[in-house]
Amino acid sequence: MGFEWRKDSSCWRRYHNYDGVRYDWGIYAYDCDGGTWCFSLYLPDFRIKPQFYGNDLHEIEGQLAYYGVELIPD
Repeated sequence: MGFEWRKDSSCWRRYHNYDGVRYDWGIYAYDCDGGTWCFSLYLPDFRIKPQFYGNDLHEIEGQLAYYGVELIPD
């Protein structure tokens, strides 16, 4: 899936088209309640940071699609 562990923020991160400065979107994933995962979507303008909750990525894939983010290509 392309997520990488970031020790400094204690979460998994994935960026799309990240060049060291710019990116299309970024997702931070972390365990927020012993099995329920929290996902934060970061768009480049930093104005939209919706929170999604689920037990796995498939549960939030449809919600992310609303923002044009496709985590799991067909």
